[in-house]
Amino acid sequence: MTQDLNPLPGRSALPGLALVKGYNPTVDYMRFLAALVIVLFHAHAPGGQAGETAVGYFTLVMVWFALHGASRHTGPLGPVLRSRCIKLLYPFVVWNLIYLSAKAAQTMVSGGSFWDEVAKWLPPAGSFGQLWFLPWAAVISAGIFMAAQSIRFEIRTPQAAAIGIGLAALVTLGALRLWTHAELPPFLALSVLYLPSVVVGIVIFALRHAPLALLAAAMGTSLFGLMLQQFGYQGAQQLIFAAPLMALSLFLPTPRFRWTKAAGVMSMDIYLVHLLSIAIMSATVGIPATLSGSILIVLLAFAMALPLQIPILGRWLR
Repeated sequence: MTQDLNPLPGRSALPGLALVKGYNPTVDYMRFLAALVIVLFHAHAPGGQAGETAVGYFTLVMVWFALHGASRHTGPLGPVLRSRCIKLLYPFVVWNLIYLSAKAAQTMVSGGSFWDEVAKWLPPAGSFGQLWFLPWAAVISAGIFMAAQSIRFEIRTPQAAAIGIGLAALVTLGALRLWTHAELPPFLALSVLYLPSVVVGIVIFALRHAPLALLAAAMGTSLFGLMLQQFGYQGAQQLIFAAPLMALSLFLPTPRFRWTKAAGVMSMDIYLVHLLSIAIMSATVGIPATLSGSILIVLLAFAMALPLQIPILGRWLR
């Protein structure tokens, strides 16, 4: 006879501890803040050291929404896969064209070789800049939906929890060892780097009916990341803070305003424009290694994302 992790379905073993039902503004607020940290990270500005955590958080949110959608999906798989792939791959294609056009203009002015710049941008030598995340997310999301047709992503017993956590630890060790020691092409290396966040996201979702176990898994992930970092595993920082922040997002309700959902949309828009904002900043005044320089690059990325909120521009550019 198995022991349920949460003996009273729908209720927490700790009074008052439960996932926020329905739309939770906290997730969108956190995504927006994570997007700003990613801007600092890629600009090598002060405060950007947490960039790996921010990408890990984005990955956890992506996995959560993909699994949530897959768990509720009952119709044919084709249309939903096509819809999710278009949502991620359309802006990937559009912004690759924008950035390659910018590189062409740059080489015309500087007299450099456009094809050399393209070779640095595209695989195998390049990774599509920071846009690599979009096709990777499309593959992960499609894989989750297909797996959900035969796998029930739900953990309710200690035995299942032990198996899930053990598998997540093995995947994490293998992925971070590859990232730390193997010479992989940039696109493949980045894809391997954030696989641990994918498996942690799956475990967190599977524990959604057991709040205490979910919190324990998030804190255990953080401790595991600290241990791996001490042993010299690069890429472990994504484990230290992202999982506890995700748990906080799931349990903590925050006020909702008229612009709240726009914060989630803006996080995607800031991600799309931030390379352009960094390039403009670097070419004009540079990016000073100061607090004021960090604020300036964040404000520029935010300002460049604002026009995408105009419906006609947003429709064509994302």
